[in-house]
Amino acid sequence: ASDRALELLHKIKDQYALGADDMCLNTFTYTSVINALAKSGKPAAAEQLLYDMELMFNNGNDEVQPNTIVFNSCIDAWAKSGFLFKANKANSLLTRMEEAVSGGNTSYKPNIITYNAVISAGANSFGNANIQGKAFKIALDAYKKVQLSQDVQPTTFTYTLLFKAIRRLIDSQHPKETMAKKNLEYCLEDGLLDLRILSQLNLIFDNPDKLLTVFKSFGYDGSGSVDIRRTPAQWRCNRGYQDVKPDVFSYTSTIAAHAQDQKDPRASDRALE
Repeated sequence: ASDRALELLHKIKDQYALGADDMCLNTFTYTSVINALAKSGKPAAAEQLLYDMELMFNNGNDEVQPNTIVFNSCIDAWAKSGFLFKANKANSLLTRMEEAVSGGNTSYKPNIITYNAVISAGANSFGNANIQGKAFKIALDAYKKVQLSQDVQPTTFTYTLLFKAIRRLIDSQHPKETMAKKNLEYCLEDGLLDLRILSQLNLIFDNPDKLLTVFKSFGYDGSGSVDIRRTPAQWRCNRGYQDVKPDVFSYTSTIAAHAQDQKDPRASDRALE
């Protein structure tokens, strides 16, 4: 499917070059193809299209302005790839975004999805100790940027991915547990504890009693294995689908559902839900 999408993109591009003004490509067209490439495990091809967009935009084509969504797709493609240096690739894209924002280009501004994707690239890295050490640093640096940001707030996914990075990329047990405890404190302060995070913590600590002791040090009053239902409500008060926010595509889909009311009276109600 991604090869077909790329083929159609080049075909439209060729027709426009031959004078078909109604075949002008835009950001949405490129984003669709980049998403297809990302989902097909072709991060290099996705990033090449991003470079093409930047080149055309810099040459005066305002219809193909890259944005945060496009960059996020490319970063996520690297994160999910089998490339050995995926964390470096993801971090390079983040750096380009940050440099562009520093230069006044707000359309490249990273959001929490950006940082989560970079942390994911680190957490899912593999290779020798040197590669994994660098990958962990990239993941931790991305998390620290979220901590220091005035505009970006962490989500449950942020902490799930961070704890996964700690679990997979730190070899020694004591440093692993120390790092986990330190960041668990931040997680609890943010009210983002959930079952996925607890699952990662259970894998980090080599026995349930150790994890129980850590939770008790923060005020947990349960016994046996840590039960999320017995944790203080403020530790999990900000959970939810925080990465998912309505955008123009969401509202367009809702409008389309209204248009289907004659065929299915419940379509618009379900869409609004």
